[in-house]
Amino acid sequence: MRLVLLGPPGAGKTAQAELLSERRGFTRISTGDIIRSAAKCRGRAGRKISSLVDKGKLAPDHLARKAAEQAIAACGYDRFVLDGYPRTLQQARWLTELLEKRGEPLSAALYLRVPGMTAMGRLSGRRVHAETGATYHLQADPPPAKVSPDAVTRRSDDSGETARTRLDTYYDRTAPLRTYYRNQGRCASVDGVGTIEEVHDRVSRTLSEVQTGSFG
Repeated sequence: MRLVLLGPPGAGKTAQAELLSERRGFTRISTGDIIRSAAKCRGRAGRKISSLVDKGKLAPDHLARKAAEQAIAACGYDRFVLDGYPRTLQQARWLTELLEKRGEPLSAALYLRVPGMTAMGRLSGRRVHAETGATYHLQADPPPAKVSPDAVTRRSDDSGETARTRLDTYYDRTAPLRTYYRNQGRCASVDGVGTIEEVHDRVSRTLSEVQTGSFG
């Protein structure tokens, strides 16, 4: 099974991708993590990517595409969930072409529906462990007591004006992917409001429908 998770920043894509990895054996491919790692590299390219990420803007298509292609190939083009990719129609078309050439088309794009204000609230409370990359939320999913408060920080692109820029960029460039996949008969909408477990129950039910070909 080959999945894409869609939804605005703060929709809960990463939390659901991590649960799919832990409980169902999917390989989670987070292009955002790969791009942020590239942004930490020295040199002009690293500085350029870092500047874009810090402003809440998208990394250049060719860099995101290369990162995604390498990760998809590494897991044998199957049993993966893409978290944060594709983000543009150009990337979505390329992904469709890549998988169909392999004879293994995308199984489904799961769209996590959340209101804009809910997404903003989630972004403001999100924290990331500096060493492990584990993601938490101060209210909904706080770090375990054994984790030092000094070890978790807010991502630079989750704060204030940058978060709003990310949402604006999403609605302008990424939201049209829902229509793109719906026209292919591959988009399944999932209510993303609720606890992580409540949303995951809905995701699991939707995956059962994907497997039987009855979703829509």
